[in-house]
Amino acid sequence: MLLPGSSLVMPKWPTFVSSTWSAIVGKRDAEARLSGCRSRSRSRSLSFRQRQAKLEDFLPPPKDCLRWYSPGLGDEAECQSLSLIVPSFDHAMVWPVQEEDLSARCLFRGYQGSVYEIERRGIDGLWHSAVMKLPPINRLAVQDALDCRWPNDGPTTWGDDQLWICVPCSDDREFFHLYNRALGTQVLEVHGASADSAAASLRMAKLDDGNQQKWQVDGDSRLVSKLRISQKPGADVKLCIDVIGARDENSAEACAYSANGGSNQQWHLEAVEKAADEQGPRLVRIVSAMAGRRALAIENGSQTRKDMILEICFLTRWAHEPGLVQLQQVVWHRGIPQAIILERLGKQLGKGTGDDSKACVLQDIRNGLVAYTAASAARSLLPVAHVLQSLHRSGYVYNDLHDGNILRRLDADSYKMIDLGSVTSSDQWLTLGSEYDSRWAKNRDWRAFAVALLQLWLGGRQLDVWTLVGTNSCIKACSGHVCRWSSPVPSEAASVPEEVENMVSEAMSSLETDQALHVRELLLELFAPCCNAENICAKIYDLAESGKESG
Repeated sequence: MLLPGSSLVMPKWPTFVSSTWSAIVGKRDAEARLSGCRSRSRSRSLSFRQRQAKLEDFLPPPKDCLRWYSPGLGDEAECQSLSLIVPSFDHAMVWPVQEEDLSARCLFRGYQGSVYEIERRGIDGLWHSAVMKLPPINRLAVQDALDCRWPNDGPTTWGDDQLWICVPCSDDREFFHLYNRALGTQVLEVHGASADSAAASLRMAKLDDGNQQKWQVDGDSRLVSKLRISQKPGADVKLCIDVIGARDENSAEACAYSANGGSNQQWHLEAVEKAADEQGPRLVRIVSAMAGRRALAIENGSQTRKDMILEICFLTRWAHEPGLVQLQQVVWHRGIPQAIILERLGKQLGKGTGDDSKACVLQDIRNGLVAYTAASAARSLLPVAHVLQSLHRSGYVYNDLHDGNILRRLDADSYKMIDLGSVTSSDQWLTLGSEYDSRWAKNRDWRAFAVALLQLWLGGRQLDVWTLVGTNSCIKACSGHVCRWSSPVPSEAASVPEEVENMVSEAMSSLETDQALHVRELLLELFAPCCNAENICAKIYDLAESGKESG
């Protein structure tokens, strides 16, 4: 917290309140925590203070993050993950990387990020098609302050999205850049400022040393950008960080707004770590002067980083599976991974979350461009089944299997799964009730697989997996009823839902006796009260082979 009348001006830093936590959690508790922190990390702190602090001192390296978030990854998979990490887009040798160039190549935008078609230079020196997944753009907001410690030797980085690193501008010592510990090497900037508006947005972006990325604290405790806008001749307007609508509540969004003197534009910088060097970086928490004393944060920044790191871990862990998209490279220096680069695949099996006009394999089937028998559908989806089998063996479930996450290979009539961002432990959904145990979670994955199989076989029919099976925490259809193909059921004899029986009755009548038997056995396994992955994969294989025999 800044002392009254002081301002944050480089190179002379302001005097910070000695106890970071006193204003939020009480002085006695704060002293106990700080004392414990000091005793656990005395040697680390002394080493830190004996030399000049650097930005990297406050950002965990990728190796630590991999170990923290996936302790069961294994040495081989960890080494494989680390071997694919490069520190920048230049090292990755991909094109394009500029925002304006990427916008025309966007394949998908969702809450977990955006996917773009790019070109990547291979070891053969040639350019090859690939896809690049970028993290979602997280908004800035004020959030209830968390108890964040530093140094933190524990296996966690939770709460990092509330920690900011003030780094003096090398060419302008009266200003500083603001890095967020969760996002790493990106800096806070004003975006979209114009003379026509008193407001602009805030975002994290690559450092370019522009005025829109430089900040200082003025005499009224406002965090002011060096960028100025002229709304009338001779009158430059200062833009400062503002809580929109002065909403003193959790998750209230922040923006850049012309200075007006309100408490929603006043901030206290609380020192989390100060080094002996008076001109080096500082780790701070930026706390609103409003009564709620909430901290400026990158909303869900820590969760976004965790999700991306886990996806990298999972892609590496099951990289041996032919039915899983292959991870080619990761752009990651510090903080959040900047990009995940994957092999380029072909069309989605179905429309996924797109509209009815989405180009997909099911559309090609309906247009007569391609056809599948029960056997060929089983053969092409067998690699996907093996991925589910591996996940389930390891105690995980996929949770989000729909026809938009199953893509056809470019070089074969076979399919691969993408997007492991929703993978969780198989007992994740017990919070919904005791009946939603690991058995139910695994069953739901196989019911979703059944949807994909039926769609290929039954003439490209587009089924609604969200109504029939559900994904993630959505266990009810829009009607409010439990998704009928994945509702919890007691342990009883396996039976195929009547709805499925009606769907396949006509197609079954045209099959040879042996092949019809294989289909029947597979459906019984897919809709069993307790699905057995080994039995299902064996039945899929038998059905696929029956097609070769009849051919």
